[in-house]
Amino acid sequence: MKLAVIDTAEQLQAIKSDWERLFSTLTHPGFYHTWEWHYTLKNTSVGARAQFFCVYDEGDLVFVCPLLVKRSRFNQLYFAEAICSKYIDLCDVVMADGYDNVDFFQFIQQQFFIECAIRLHSFRFKKVKAHSLLLSMTHLHKKYSKPQGGNMFFPCEDESFAKKLSKKNIKNVSRLSRKLTAEKGNVSFRHYDSKASIEKYLPIFIELENQGWKGDINLASSIKMDAELHQFLITFADVYSKVGCFCINMLFVDDEPVAGQVAFKAGLTWYIYKIAYAPEFANYGPGNILLHQFLQWSAGQSDVTEVNLITAPQWASRWQSQREDVFTVVVFAKTTPGYLLNYYMHGYSKIKTTAKTCVTRYKVPFSQSIN
Repeated sequence: MKLAVIDTAEQLQAIKSDWERLFSTLTHPGFYHTWEWHYTLKNTSVGARAQFFCVYDEGDLVFVCPLLVKRSRFNQLYFAEAICSKYIDLCDVVMADGYDNVDFFQFIQQQFFIECAIRLHSFRFKKVKAHSLLLSMTHLHKKYSKPQGGNMFFPCEDESFAKKLSKKNIKNVSRLSRKLTAEKGNVSFRHYDSKASIEKYLPIFIELENQGWKGDINLASSIKMDAELHQFLITFADVYSKVGCFCINMLFVDDEPVAGQVAFKAGLTWYIYKIAYAPEFANYGPGNILLHQFLQWSAGQSDVTEVNLITAPQWASRWQSQREDVFTVVVFAKTTPGYLLNYYMHGYSKIKTTAKTCVTRYKVPFSQSIN
């Protein structure tokens, strides 16, 4: 096997065909496995410093792990952290089928030390799904994992998907849709995925999202008010629309947009990145009406089997969507500092859990303790 370390966007462009061949072999591909996603990240402030550790076996790309090499402030030891967007922080490795018993982390650590005289002692991944490629190979190393929320999704292979959803919620969404039609005008769903239509409706969506933003607008939290997020979305849309994997879904009342979604596709899954709605229509639940319409549309597409929400928003539980757990994962290298860090992190976690249990169990109200 051979290790190639990619440092620049130009080098990443050069291995696009190799990456796409590797992606085509994946059984359950996610957006975090695609070349387009990592090329988008490479063009952000975080991804600009990242290195892509690529392993070739007899000329074929079989493993990719995008990492940012860092040095600890306290012990001056080096570790590697998987890059992810601060806006979408799921991540994973990309690995060919049949290689889950190959110790890629040991190979990367050894080769990187030979080439750069830097020894990595751990590999850190911020948010990884329970059925990720990473977790399928970490049996070869000591690891630490901690729950970090979940990922909610809707299987929609065909129109029978509706039977798995909450009947009560569907009934309520249908009622609100009828009410919106009766009181405001004709309701219609429109799906835009051509480059020209995306260029036209993306600014409309951004304005809609800004109008409905619930946070402090002075913190520049909406897309329109956050220059970095705005640029990320523009780059994101440009890269994905070139391969037909980006869309904007809109809900109209007559010709007025009242809700919108930005979504992107990987494999057979559409991922909903952002949802927005006009605040004056909030009582009609336009975001829920739009989601229902998109699920129905997706069920009728032969190349779609799932609609994914990326995170696990509380409102999604009303739909009875399916959920997969997400974890923070640290893989420890087979070095003395790596072993020590493993003992430290597991020991600290156990002490913290025990202390929390004791405080909860034996806690006495202050008013009683002074009597």
